[in-house]
Amino acid sequence: MALLPHFDCREPLDVAKVRSALVRSGVAELHSLVPVETVDRWRSEAEGKYEVFSELMRAEGIDPRADKVRRREVMRRSPGRLDIRLDGEQDPGWWSELSDFSAIADLMLALLKPGYRHLFSGIVVSQPGARVQHTHRDGGSGLFPEQPLPLPAYAATVFVPLTGFGPEYGPTEFFPGEWLTDPDENTEPVSATLHPGSALVFDYRIPHRGGANAGDVDRIYLYSVLARPWFGDHLNYDEPSLLK
Repeated sequence: MALLPHFDCREPLDVAKVRSALVRSGVAELHSLVPVETVDRWRSEAEGKYEVFSELMRAEGIDPRADKVRRREVMRRSPGRLDIRLDGEQDPGWWSELSDFSAIADLMLALLKPGYRHLFSGIVVSQPGARVQHTHRDGGSGLFPEQPLPLPAYAATVFVPLTGFGPEYGPTEFFPGEWLTDPDENTEPVSATLHPGSALVFDYRIPHRGGANAGDVDRIYLYSVLARPWFGDHLNYDEPSLLK
């Protein structure tokens, strides 16, 4: 079975080697990065935010487990899967904690260069019964879709799984190295292999998709998006806001 580039944070991390893997493949797994007690706290915080926004959706007649929604803070990207953006007063401060891990701080500095910034954080919730997601790139077709260019990374995402760690919960699937063209229909994606305390780091342009959740609980990922100072995400969230 094909594996994504992976590194054990219990050992001294060679940041240049991880960066090279990201440049080559577009994604890397960092195992044993976050203490389990921190994962437990983040899970509790994420579940609380999920409930808050579920209540806000219900107040507007939106079923958080069934209806389509496209708001500034919440996007249903595919059936059974919600993306909840947490910024401003809703930001729990996860990036501040993540950036305290030298493996993450040094890697982002090497990948995105000095001056990079935190755009926003959030959670992705894959509900039981969610089907395989459509293949997509978070950053769309790149900066110049009319003339694809092999540019260095300008944005990246850090994913930290909080629940649903086994393969039955549909971990994220990636198409490593597919930078300038869409994956061929015969190309098989590679599933992330994550455990409590692990993290995924991936380039904003890499094609990926959420797997089918055949488990009996929500699969919840915490995420933070980082970018070079001139880049901003204008594709993924729409007005109006759920927050009054």
